[in-house]
Amino acid sequence: MSNIVLNRFLISLVFTLVWVLNTTGQIKINEACSSNQTIILDEDQDSRDWIELYNSSNATINLAGLYLTDDKKDTTKWQFQSGSIPANGFHLVFASGKNRPLVNPAHTSFKLSQDGERIFLFDSNKNLLDSLTIPFVSTDLSFGNTVDGGLTRGFFTSPTPNTTNNGSVASTHIIAFRPTFSVPSSVYKTSFEMEIQSLDEDASIYYTLDGSEPNEESPLYSQPLEISQSTIITAKAYKAGLLPSRISIANYIFLENQTLPVVCLSTNPGYFFDSDTGIYVLGPNAEEEFPYYGANFWSDTEIPVNVQWIDIYGQLGFDQRLGVRIHGGSVSRTRPMRSLRLLADDEYGKGEIDYSLFSTKIQPSNKRFILRNSGSDYLKTMFRDGFIHNTLISHGLHVDAVCYNPVEVYLNSEFWGIHNAREKVDRYYIQSNFGVDDDNLDMLEEQDQIMEGDFIAFNAMEAQVLALDLSEESNFEIADSLFDMLNLADYFIAQTYINNLDWPYNNLKYWRERVIGAKWRYIIFDLDATLGGVSFAPVELNSLERALGSFGDDNRHIVIFRKFLENTNYRQYFINRYCDLMNTAFSAKEFSEVADRAAERIENVVPRHFNR
Repeated sequence: MSNIVLNRFLISLVFTLVWVLNTTGQIKINEACSSNQTIILDEDQDSRDWIELYNSSNATINLAGLYLTDDKKDTTKWQFQSGSIPANGFHLVFASGKNRPLVNPAHTSFKLSQDGERIFLFDSNKNLLDSLTIPFVSTDLSFGNTVDGGLTRGFFTSPTPNTTNNGSVASTHIIAFRPTFSVPSSVYKTSFEMEIQSLDEDASIYYTLDGSEPNEESPLYSQPLEISQSTIITAKAYKAGLLPSRISIANYIFLENQTLPVVCLSTNPGYFFDSDTGIYVLGPNAEEEFPYYGANFWSDTEIPVNVQWIDIYGQLGFDQRLGVRIHGGSVSRTRPMRSLRLLADDEYGKGEIDYSLFSTKIQPSNKRFILRNSGSDYLKTMFRDGFIHNTLISHGLHVDAVCYNPVEVYLNSEFWGIHNAREKVDRYYIQSNFGVDDDNLDMLEEQDQIMEGDFIAFNAMEAQVLALDLSEESNFEIADSLFDMLNLADYFIAQTYINNLDWPYNNLKYWRERVIGAKWRYIIFDLDATLGGVSFAPVELNSLERALGSFGDDNRHIVIFRKFLENTNYRQYFINRYCDLMNTAFSAKEFSEVADRAAERIENVVPRHFNR
């Protein structure tokens, strides 16, 4: 190629790159809706959040290769695989979490938070093209550019997905400001006066004291309120010409001596206790015999609840709207105090809880957690399962264990007893603890139950292990590449040493990331029926002999572990490891000291808990 031809080629390439950058730079995030119910439906007839892009140039722009994200640090969170925007045209994307980049309209892998969100658009080289900061937006309203591609932003009471914003009525202030409280949510010992205020002049503030959402028929705030006992106040502001405000909630808990975190749940009382529909009650369709199948508490109905977590220093850890369901099996659900599953989701405002709930692991955020009633240990120690997990974690055992933090729970300001805050064992547990993409794993349960993914890889790897002669070291190395040997040994040691008789035909979960070289690992959980805690699990029983004997013949996981013990070196490792743990983490002295500390944490609350 001559120098002249080469120079012309380079000049042409530069002009092409400049044209691409100039045109893609004219794509704007024009409008977004973070709480869509009736505006527009997707192909599944679901009402999902949406984002509208606008092409302010005079040429069609190809979207393939561009990125949308709600996290500026994660510039490549979701990428367009196809699609284009005509000159001065629009392109709609559903922010649904369904991750469908090839349909039209496409679906992102993330949702939008109604509480407020930032959306970023990057080009294929991770250069920022545009961004939009969305405040709280009421349901079926949108927020965006008051003129297509402009700089002035506002709310739209009549959203315009995939069409022009020009001519639409937009306002920078259409929702009344949330009320504020002169005294913060916390734990108190003496009475005080509290004022409710609004930034909107002449706003009327209505409030309730039972957890329900106020309306204009609720008590009208007119003077400071005297607070002398545990109280929940829910307030809402109304002003002519504006939409009603979001609710504000304050929890004031009266305790002489706070020793545990306080978790305040607030919701419409009927959601929990309505005789026909409340999730906490038997309801009209419960069977008469235990475990009362058909009862409302057996359904997976999810209701909204506001959660305020007050730490042991009286400081508000987080204040967030979550979803709540009744959690657990037949023992847990049928106790007078039921276990609760708390779930963060964008539909409630935020998709994560940005607060570290547990001190035993570094977890700056959580997606879900459990307020557990201690299952089979209910009204016994209330900490058996939890203190064993903390022992496993603190001693660094090669098991996937579950964090534990006892808390005092208040439901609409009423003391509701000691609950054990726990991690929820699901795909988000794997993501949080191991950084694994929760959409790219097999997570299985018992012999044949699927939580995520499928059994294809496990069945194949199980068959491969069972077909090998593991007494041969070369074959053992193959098996070692399929199952995590350190995890397997510590898992079987822990389960048998603590005498868990609600296992291995129950309470058995295992997982593997769907990538080459990933190994199967087992998760230990639900250890209530251990250490002699139930009549069918006497401390004298030899659980190791039981598991490795004929009792385990029909359990595929026992059979796999027996197969590994055919290898002399691994068998010796297992014996030595068992002895080491018996003399360290599992010694009588260590267990006694840890149990004493666990008891001391809750002893101040136990009398009130049992009375309740």
